[in-house]
Amino acid sequence: MRSGGIFWHTDVETALQESETAQKPIVIEICDPECTFCAQMEATTYTDERVIDFINHNFVALRVLSDRLPPSLYLKITGTPAFIIIDSSRKQYHQASGFHSPEDLISTLILGIVKIHFDKGKLKGALLLLDRIISDCPEGTSTPEAIYCRGFYKYQHSRDEMALREAYELLRKRFPENEWTSKASHYKTQ
Repeated sequence: MRSGGIFWHTDVETALQESETAQKPIVIEICDPECTFCAQMEATTYTDERVIDFINHNFVALRVLSDRLPPSLYLKITGTPAFIIIDSSRKQYHQASGFHSPEDLISTLILGIVKIHFDKGKLKGALLLLDRIISDCPEGTSTPEAIYCRGFYKYQHSRDEMALREAYELLRKRFPENEWTSKASHYKTQ
Protein backbone atom coordinates (compact mmCIF):
# COMPACT_ATOMS: atom_id res chain seq x y z
CA MET A 1 0.00 0.00 0.00
CA ARG A 2 1.42 3.39 -0.96
CA SER A 3 0.84 6.53 1.06
CA GLY A 4 2.42 9.67 -0.34
CA GLY A 5 5.12 7.57 -1.95
CA ILE A 6 5.93 5.42 1.10
CA PHE A 7 5.52 1.72 0.46
CA TRP A 8 3.57 0.51 3.49
CA HIS A 9 3.32 -3.20 4.09
CA THR A 10 0.19 -4.33 5.89
CA ASP A 11 1.25 -7.93 6.50
CA VAL A 12 3.67 -8.52 9.38
CA GLU A 13 5.24 -11.70 8.01
CA THR A 14 5.93 -10.13 4.61
CA ALA A 15 7.55 -7.12 6.30
CA LEU A 16 9.68 -9.38 8.50
CA GLN A 17 10.84 -11.39 5.47
CA GLU A 18 11.73 -8.24 3.54
CA SER A 19 13.57 -6.86 6.58
CA GLU A 20 15.66 -10.03 6.73
CA THR A 21 16.37 -10.04 3.00
CA ALA A 22 17.10 -6.31 2.66
CA GLN A 23 18.96 -6.10 6.00
CA LYS A 24 16.83 -3.10 6.99
CA PRO A 25 14.97 -2.46 10.24
CA ILE A 26 11.19 -2.18 10.26
CA VAL A 27 9.36 0.99 11.18
CA ILE A 28 5.87 0.14 12.34
CA GLU A 29 3.28 2.87 12.27
CA ILE A 30 0.26 2.07 14.40
CA CYS A 31 -2.66 4.24 13.41
CA ASP A 32 -6.37 4.61 13.93
CA PRO A 33 -8.77 5.77 11.19
CA GLU A 34 -10.48 8.07 13.71
CA CYS A 35 -7.22 9.63 14.92
CA THR A 36 -6.87 13.33 14.07
CA PHE A 37 -3.06 13.26 14.38
CA CYS A 38 -2.86 10.19 12.12
CA ALA A 39 -4.85 12.04 9.44
CA GLN A 40 -2.70 15.14 9.90
CA MET A 41 0.49 13.12 9.44
CA GLU A 42 -0.97 11.43 6.37
CA ALA A 43 -1.69 14.85 4.84
CA THR A 44 1.57 16.58 5.77
CA THR A 45 4.42 14.46 7.10
CA TYR A 46 4.01 11.43 4.84
CA THR A 47 3.79 13.59 1.72
CA ASP A 48 7.11 15.32 2.45
CA GLU A 49 9.76 14.11 -0.02
CA ARG A 50 12.43 13.98 2.70
CA VAL A 51 10.30 11.62 4.78
CA ILE A 52 9.37 9.48 1.78
CA ASP A 53 13.00 9.14 0.72
CA PHE A 54 14.26 8.53 4.26
CA ILE A 55 11.74 5.81 5.08
CA ASN A 56 11.93 4.05 1.70
CA HIS A 57 15.75 4.08 1.77
CA ASN A 58 16.33 3.07 5.41
CA PHE A 59 13.37 0.95 6.50
CA VAL A 60 10.80 -1.62 5.66
CA ALA A 61 7.58 0.24 6.48
CA LEU A 62 4.66 -1.56 8.13
CA ARG A 63 1.32 0.07 8.88
CA VAL A 64 -0.99 -1.61 11.38
CA LEU A 65 -4.39 -0.46 12.62
CA SER A 66 -4.49 -0.05 16.40
CA ASP A 67 -7.39 -2.48 16.78
CA ARG A 68 -5.55 -5.14 14.75
CA LEU A 69 -2.19 -5.35 16.51
CA PRO A 70 -0.70 -8.76 15.83
CA PRO A 71 0.00 -10.57 19.11
CA SER A 72 3.22 -11.93 17.58
CA LEU A 73 4.80 -8.47 17.81
CA TYR A 74 4.23 -8.03 21.58
CA LEU A 75 3.61 -4.29 21.21
CA LYS A 76 2.21 -1.99 23.85
CA ILE A 77 1.19 1.48 22.77
CA THR A 78 -0.26 4.41 24.66
CA GLY A 79 -1.73 6.35 21.75
CA THR A 80 -1.77 6.87 18.02
CA PRO A 81 0.00 7.44 15.84
CA ALA A 82 2.75 5.30 17.34
CA PHE A 83 6.10 4.50 15.74
CA ILE A 84 8.08 1.45 16.72
CA ILE A 85 11.40 0.35 15.27
CA ILE A 86 12.21 -3.36 15.32
CA ASP A 87 14.60 -5.67 13.53
CA SER A 88 13.75 -8.84 11.64
CA SER A 89 13.97 -10.87 14.87
CA ARG A 90 11.23 -8.64 16.36
CA LYS A 91 13.64 -6.97 18.80
CA GLN A 92 12.29 -3.51 19.65
CA TYR A 93 14.75 -0.62 19.63
CA HIS A 94 12.72 2.58 19.81
CA GLN A 95 9.17 3.81 20.26
CA ALA A 96 7.50 7.21 19.97
CA SER A 97 3.95 8.44 19.62
CA GLY A 98 1.92 11.49 18.64
CA PHE A 99 2.05 13.88 15.73
CA HIS A 100 5.53 14.41 14.26
CA SER A 101 6.51 17.06 11.76
CA PRO A 102 8.73 15.84 8.91
CA GLU A 103 11.89 16.93 10.75
CA ASP A 104 10.78 15.37 14.02
CA LEU A 105 9.81 12.08 12.39
CA ILE A 106 13.15 11.79 10.60
CA SER A 107 14.98 12.55 13.87
CA THR A 108 12.88 9.98 15.71
CA LEU A 109 13.65 7.37 13.08
CA ILE A 110 17.35 8.24 13.14
CA LEU A 111 17.31 7.73 16.90
CA GLY A 112 15.99 4.22 16.31
CA ILE A 113 18.84 3.55 13.86
CA VAL A 114 21.29 4.92 16.45
CA LYS A 115 20.08 2.40 19.00
CA ILE A 116 20.48 -0.43 16.50
CA HIS A 117 24.04 0.74 15.72
CA PHE A 118 24.90 0.88 19.41
CA ASP A 119 23.44 -2.58 19.99
CA LYS A 120 25.53 -3.95 17.12
CA GLY A 121 28.74 -2.30 18.38
CA LYS A 122 28.82 0.42 15.71
CA LEU A 123 29.56 3.29 18.09
CA LYS A 124 31.14 5.63 15.55
CA GLY A 125 28.08 5.42 13.29
CA ALA A 126 25.78 5.92 16.27
CA LEU A 127 27.65 9.05 17.41
CA LEU A 128 27.63 10.54 13.90
CA LEU A 129 23.88 10.08 13.68
CA LEU A 130 23.34 11.57 17.14
CA ASP A 131 25.33 14.63 16.08
CA ARG A 132 23.10 14.86 13.00
CA ILE A 133 19.94 14.91 15.13
CA ILE A 134 21.38 17.53 17.48
CA SER A 135 22.54 19.83 14.66
CA ASP A 136 19.74 19.33 12.11
CA CYS A 137 16.80 19.44 14.50
CA PRO A 138 18.01 21.51 17.48
CA GLU A 139 14.55 21.96 19.02
CA GLY A 140 13.14 18.61 17.94
CA THR A 141 11.33 16.19 20.20
CA SER A 142 14.13 13.63 19.84
CA THR A 143 16.99 16.04 20.47
CA PRO A 144 17.05 15.78 24.30
CA GLU A 145 17.21 11.99 24.11
CA ALA A 146 19.92 12.27 21.44
CA ILE A 147 22.01 14.50 23.73
CA TYR A 148 21.52 12.06 26.61
CA CYS A 149 22.44 9.04 24.46
CA ARG A 150 25.50 10.80 23.04
CA GLY A 151 26.84 11.44 26.55
CA PHE A 152 26.07 7.90 27.67
CA TYR A 153 27.54 6.25 24.56
CA LYS A 154 30.71 8.36 24.74
CA TYR A 155 31.08 7.40 28.39
CA GLN A 156 30.51 3.71 27.60
CA HIS A 157 33.27 3.87 25.03
CA SER A 158 35.85 5.98 26.89
CA ARG A 159 34.85 5.76 30.58
CA ASP A 160 35.48 9.52 30.62
CA GLU A 161 32.93 10.97 33.03
CA MET A 162 33.28 14.36 31.35
CA ALA A 163 31.02 13.07 28.54
CA LEU A 164 28.24 12.54 31.09
CA ARG A 165 28.70 15.98 32.66
CA GLU A 166 28.75 17.67 29.25
CA ALA A 167 25.50 15.93 28.29
CA TYR A 168 23.83 17.08 31.50
CA GLU A 169 25.05 20.67 31.12
CA LEU A 170 23.82 20.87 27.52
CA LEU A 171 20.45 19.41 28.50
CA ARG A 172 20.16 21.76 31.49
CA LYS A 173 20.90 24.74 29.28
CA ARG A 174 18.73 23.85 26.28
CA PHE A 175 15.96 21.70 27.77
CA PRO A 176 15.73 22.51 31.51
CA GLU A 177 12.25 21.00 32.03
CA ASN A 178 12.68 17.91 29.86
CA GLU A 179 12.50 14.35 31.22
CA TRP A 180 15.94 13.58 29.71
CA THR A 181 17.45 16.46 31.69
CA SER A 182 15.95 14.97 34.82
CA LYS A 183 17.35 11.53 33.94
CA ALA A 184 20.79 13.04 33.38
CA SER A 185 20.77 15.11 36.58
CA HIS A 186 22.83 12.52 38.46
CA TYR A 187 25.61 13.12 35.89
CA LYS A 188 26.33 16.53 37.39
CA THR A 189 27.94 14.85 40.38
CA GLN A 190 29.94 12.32 38.37
